[in-house]
Amino acid sequence: MSKKNDHKHHKRTITTGPFYVSRVTNNGGPNDLLIIIIKNPTNRTLQADLSIETCLPPSSPPTTTPEETNEVAVNAGFGRTPIHPHHCLRLEIPIAAFQNHALRVTSTGDYEVGEDRPKHGKLEITVIGGTGIFGGSSGLITADPTLFFRYGDFVVGKDEDDE
Repeated sequence: MSKKNDHKHHKRTITTGPFYVSRVTNNGGPNDLLIIIIKNPTNRTLQADLSIETCLPPSSPPTTTPEETNEVAVNAGFGRTPIHPHHCLRLEIPIAAFQNHALRVTSTGDYEVGEDRPKHGKLEITVIGGTGIFGGSSGLITADPTLFFRYGDFVVGKDEDDE
């Protein structure tokens, strides 16, 4: 198989790493919506999947002793999906039930990675959360800066081929 074909089928995994979802934004509104956008700025169809995991909050009152909690999958995300040239996939996920949890967004797909950092050239992903507009509309009223992950903020995980 040529090097070009190897590169074509090589999927890269990138992740936000764990992040905490507070109950309210800086403006006092609830953190109740997470928006994930994957953009394909290229002239060819590319693919990606997406998963979200959560670590449950501790079951006991706050102490200085760490408590290990289980990681569980959030029932959101999607399997391997084609993203057409110059199109975006947008996923809006209600997260009110995940306030006071740690979330982690992971995607495996046609991402360009250099020196263990995402770089431009293929798919790009961003995550933003805050107080959502509900009742027939989409988007955020107020964004929470602690729930904002630019494409360059993602870290490179294990390759699909390494598992």
